[in-house]
Amino acid sequence: MNRGPQNAPLIWIAIPLVLLAVFYGYPMAAILKTSFQMDGNGGLDQVFHILSSRMFGYALGFSLFQAVLSTLLTLGFALPGVIMFLLCDFSGKKWMQLLASLPFVLPTVVVASAFRALWGSHGMVNSFAVHYLGFHSAPFNLDYGLPAVLMAHVFYNTSVVFKLVAGFGANLDRSLIDSARSLGASTRIIVFRILLPLLKPSVTAASLLVFLFCFCSFGVVLILGGPGFSTLEIEIYRQTVHFFNLPAAAILSLVQILFTGMVFVVYLKLQKHHPAAPFNTGGAGLSLPVRSRMNRLGIRFFQSAWILFLGLPLLSLVIGSIYTDTGFSPVFFMELFRNPDQSVFYISPFRAIVHSIGFAGTATLISMMIGIPVAAYLSSTSGRIRPVIDILFMLPLSTSAVTLGFGFIIAFDRPPLDLRGSWILIPMSHALVAFPFVVRVLVPAFQGVSERLGEAAALLGATTGQIWWKIIFPIARKSIAGATIFSFMISLGEFGATAFIARPQTSTIPVAIFRFLSQPGSLNQGQAMAMSCLLLLITVFGFLWVEWLIAVEPKRACV
Repeated sequence: MNRGPQNAPLIWIAIPLVLLAVFYGYPMAAILKTSFQMDGNGGLDQVFHILSSRMFGYALGFSLFQAVLSTLLTLGFALPGVIMFLLCDFSGKKWMQLLASLPFVLPTVVVASAFRALWGSHGMVNSFAVHYLGFHSAPFNLDYGLPAVLMAHVFYNTSVVFKLVAGFGANLDRSLIDSARSLGASTRIIVFRILLPLLKPSVTAASLLVFLFCFCSFGVVLILGGPGFSTLEIEIYRQTVHFFNLPAAAILSLVQILFTGMVFVVYLKLQKHHPAAPFNTGGAGLSLPVRSRMNRLGIRFFQSAWILFLGLPLLSLVIGSIYTDTGFSPVFFMELFRNPDQSVFYISPFRAIVHSIGFAGTATLISMMIGIPVAAYLSSTSGRIRPVIDILFMLPLSTSAVTLGFGFIIAFDRPPLDLRGSWILIPMSHALVAFPFVVRVLVPAFQGVSERLGEAAALLGATTGQIWWKIIFPIARKSIAGATIFSFMISLGEFGATAFIARPQTSTIPVAIFRFLSQPGSLNQGQAMAMSCLLLLITVFGFLWVEWLIAVEPKRACV
């Protein structure tokens, strides 16, 4: 493996280490301390009391149940499409790839709003059934409940399975498939005896990530689950916001950290030790022409299923934002810019949009300032210290945003770090969520730059800083731009940590959408759909921009 073009000095990650210690280590330590405090008294009695309570048992049990069920349903829906995508050439393949990649970058509140717009009591499906199929009332009432949560999780995590498994499978050696077919193997044998065993490492990794994301799901369960369902994430939120029981919330957060940390460690070990698969260096992939009529029908069936399941929620969201009781109208968008009561305490949706853009810009700047030097160091360093530094900076990725937000409110409420009234906590929490993704994007980009370029520049008298600034960064500029856009999108849609930290004066778009969805009335629901559409538009634009940057990325120097 290429160790990188030029060794970055350890001092480059000094500031990121300090920020990680202050804004991640300190809040996690505050959670640990608070979990052993009850009415000023410390001890393990309250820990055992909470862990043996019915509330904890139900929250943990339902968290595991819905995460396992969501993972199985996601694999059942996504894997046939991935296999079809890998093995077959068919029209519309590029658009299917784009549609399958989009859901994961969408904010959770947008996904929840989309499914409410599609399957809710006043959603597109029920409205069609009442007006055109003769039903007297809505046949599907999925505003809340487990089915809505499961469907949203499958929608949201199909992208994870597709990206990991299809990306891994696209590099497999096509000669294995050709040899099997030349020996008379059927498609069934090729899929179950050859392809799936080769894909097993990526399927296992995708399963763990999907489970982790569903176990830590907050916005989807909060909006679509309703009051009858409670996960650890939801219970942390309720114990903090509704009951102000900080020790109980801290204990639940500690359990959440330990559980997600163990799953994340297993994921990293599997990534490190899974058996190597034979790779194709020619780039031809596995795609083969489809000749059988039955195979063509099967492809059309799965293609239609993917388009309907992944596309209809987004389409219904757009329709719900412009369809009123009197027909199509832009009234919901116009209401976003009005303050009907002229209240000085009213925070308009427009102001929430301004806040979100400002916070996202600041968070992006912070995450890039942290992520670039860390990625530079990791891409050019080997030895025993590298995996330690890598795991250390990936810790925020194994911690849910809800736990992070809770840690912020209990850690930064007293001197010397009394930041309760400071706006910086919101973008800093967003930056902690985003920068591990920035590092994961930039490390391969920096490692792809030829080491000989740095050596040649060093022979001509260039310093390490000059080599990185004048040679490496310009070559990797498109990857840096892509990481910047991705970081901005993550911040723009972040909801878990913001739900704890944001005040009415600093509401963001996701918080405003949740506020509208929580209130009755068609106007509130319509404004939620309108704001979700604005957030969807920005996210889709950013996603397409990143995809374009990847598509036009020139081949890196390989001298």
